[in-house]
Amino acid sequence: MSLEMPAYENLGNYLVPTLNKQGWMIDKIVDEYTKEFIEFASKKESYSLEIGAAYGNVSLEVLKNGGKMITNDLDERHLEILYNKTPDNLKTNLKILSGSCTENLDIETESLAGIYCSRVFHFFTSDVILETLKKMRSLLQKEGKIFVVTDSIFHSYNKKNFDNYLRKKFLNMKDAGALKPQEFMIHSDDPDVQEHFKSTLPTFFNLIDIETMCNLFNEAGFITEKVGYFSRKGCYPDESLWDGREGFGIVGIKY
Repeated sequence: MSLEMPAYENLGNYLVPTLNKQGWMIDKIVDEYTKEFIEFASKKESYSLEIGAAYGNVSLEVLKNGGKMITNDLDERHLEILYNKTPDNLKTNLKILSGSCTENLDIETESLAGIYCSRVFHFFTSDVILETLKKMRSLLQKEGKIFVVTDSIFHSYNKKNFDNYLRKKFLNMKDAGALKPQEFMIHSDDPDVQEHFKSTLPTFFNLIDIETMCNLFNEAGFITEKVGYFSRKGCYPDESLWDGREGFGIVGIKY
């Protein structure tokens, strides 16, 4: 019996839990950065790469629109589910690749048209993000693009830590938005919701701001084409929302 993607959880309209307890996949294409990646990759003859894809809904959209994808995730079960739900006529344009993006992936240097990395970097320290960006840049062709989406410092469960984040930023401390599980602020009176939310998150969470990520992109050798915050309303549960800046996106170009 083949694996199937789990059902949505009652935490948001489109949140699907990952099998390895690394948070959730958003099973809906809503933010402008993801839409731009799909449009970009769908027009390229070369392969593009999705990092930490979970069940690969973004990769599948690129395939349906005529593009070619290498889809990566830590958990091989997620990739099996993606492969099984990919139409047979599109499977020739799909390569699946398990493993960590922080290590050397089996991809030829300067072979990729684009890279998409959504809701992965907020699990990394800034040092790991920088090294990963450098590796990703080496895989891109000239004028190739990388699209990164993360959770931002304006996520609701950062409210009680926001003054501490500002203090760390003022002192030029690394990873000013980093949180440990006990620091997450879940806005729910239901203890079962609180416990479930925390049990599905990793032990480290690094909320990102524009200045930090732009500096990392520049240090890795990318030219920033676009950057900004955006709302997660309609995807995240109300308990996770703050002021319409819960998501963060950035696009970089290799010249």
